[in-house]
Amino acid sequence: MRKISIFTLGLLVVLGGCRAAKVTKVCAPILAANSVVVELPHDGNGGVHQRVISNLTQIERLTEFANARRKVWQWKSRKTPAPEITAYFYENGAYLGGIGSGKDFLYASGPEWSGIRDAKAWEIRQFKELVGVK
Repeated sequence: MRKISIFTLGLLVVLGGCRAAKVTKVCAPILAANSVVVELPHDGNGGVHQRVISNLTQIERLTEFANARRKVWQWKSRKTPAPEITAYFYENGAYLGGIGSGKDFLYASGPEWSGIRDAKAWEIRQFKELVGVK
């Protein structure tokens, strides 16, 4: 009986520790962006392709998408995976926040917090469409 109690206690400690290692927060909303810099996948030489979105209608749609997905998490003990495509929002050159996509996750960042969230395939497709990637 004593072995079961020690095993159970050990399991609770391990599971509790795993849960505590993941921190969830909500990034600040993106407001009044007037430009978006999109970073696309690296080329074969290790370079990054960038393009700027200045169309306010496109920025507004992308902002709505990002603001609906601000709740993200990060591991305390592991590095957050890097997104493949990222859109950074600016207002007159001042950084407001960003959103990006990986294979099966979305990345969100703000001036004080960044993290990831699980994403459905349709969310990633929608994000890519919004930033002009096929």
